[in-house]
Amino acid sequence: CELFGWSNDEFMGKNFSTIVTDGNTSKNDSYIDHSTETEIKHMIGLQREVLAIRKDGSMFPCVLGLSQCENSDLICGSIRDTTIDKEYQSELERKREELESKQLMIHGILDASFHALFVINEQCIIQMVNAKSCEVFGWTNDEFIGKNINMIMPDDMSTHHDEYVKHYLDTGVRKMIGTQREVTAKRKDGSTFTCRLGLSETKESGLICGFIRDLTSEKAAEAAIAHEQQLLTKILDASFDALLVIDERGIIQKVNAAATTVFGWSEAEFLGNSINIIMSVAEGKKHDIYLQRYCRTGHKKMIGKQRELEARKKDGSLFPCTIGLTEVHHMGSRKFVGFIKDVTVQKSLLIAEAERQASDNLLHNILPEHIAHRLKQDPSHIADHYDNTTILFADIVGFTDKTSRMSPHDIVSMLNDLFSRFDYLVGRYDLNKVKTIGDCYMATSIPSDELEHDGCARVCRFALDLLQAVKAFND
Repeated sequence: CELFGWSNDEFMGKNFSTIVTDGNTSKNDSYIDHSTETEIKHMIGLQREVLAIRKDGSMFPCVLGLSQCENSDLICGSIRDTTIDKEYQSELERKREELESKQLMIHGILDASFHALFVINEQCIIQMVNAKSCEVFGWTNDEFIGKNINMIMPDDMSTHHDEYVKHYLDTGVRKMIGTQREVTAKRKDGSTFTCRLGLSETKESGLICGFIRDLTSEKAAEAAIAHEQQLLTKILDASFDALLVIDERGIIQKVNAAATTVFGWSEAEFLGNSINIIMSVAEGKKHDIYLQRYCRTGHKKMIGKQRELEARKKDGSLFPCTIGLTEVHHMGSRKFVGFIKDVTVQKSLLIAEAERQASDNLLHNILPEHIAHRLKQDPSHIADHYDNTTILFADIVGFTDKTSRMSPHDIVSMLNDLFSRFDYLVGRYDLNKVKTIGDCYMATSIPSDELEHDGCARVCRFALDLLQAVKAFND
């Protein structure tokens, strides 16, 4: 009564087809008649799904079971409402389809991964792989499934892998689970390659999932970068000049071999220290201030230029050098590169050249040019013999008394003016000035490009003109 909505009185005396239909009510009646007459029972003792009809006309699915009472012609039927079962089955079907859809999506995502994926059980048997695994290792999906994961390992690793997994499952002590490490993997053709292996465990299923990233290209790129770095280091180390690279704080980041040779510090002693270690105390303070101001304002004073200063070696000694600074930007950071050239030798050569030039000037000032030249070429023998010559000696009368009342500057100016007049006359008469010491002046007629027979006359004319020059000077 509760299930169908009729009362007990309303049920009594009604045909069974009032509440159950399979689309053919007359067939149900004929089946019962036939079963009664022939005792051939097709549905008695069986269950089947039919539609039941409530009093309000609504229908619902049910399972109908028929049985015949013993010693009686009565047939007993039991009806179970399967509406909830149908809804449950429908929900199960929907969830199954949704699960299949998600599984397809997950498989699609895994197959789209750039890295190989393996899923193994507690016996290390492969349960699932993705497309990348087949591509990287060369086996098909069917060749992978059901095989031990050892198939992708070199022999020296495969013998210990199963033992490690068993030890982990027995003790729970992790060594690789949840970590990443570089290992060697083996392809179907037997070739090996370096890869990065990451392992994780799905505790609910007991499965272990491993992602494998082929490092072949990365290792080749790393090797190429290392080769380029080695080449760059060799090029920098081949430089005759010291090189130092610093950051914006003035901390040394890189040096070349020449820097260690020039300054005496090792590369390890250089790196991480301030560039001030190679400067005098005064230069170090100025450098820090300049670097801070440049990084703050961008105003250049030394960047892109060269200048001379004193640098300091590890032993504390100072030496002259030329430093050139440039600024470089790399990967978002700013660095400053300094080339330092030790100019000690060049400075010594310049000093020696200056001293030589001073010596030459002194020789040419006190000796005739050809005598000075010969003295520099062969200082061991410069004496010559002449059968006759004319020599003139001149002395300033009262020089000592006169100059005692003059300043040194006035004395030098007076002698320079007077002797310049004499020098002019020496050149005019093709004579040779021998030396000038104090107020003395000496000239000779030899050597000369002309015949010596007129040497005396030339000296005499020079003497007369010299007196005129002194008179003009005195006036």
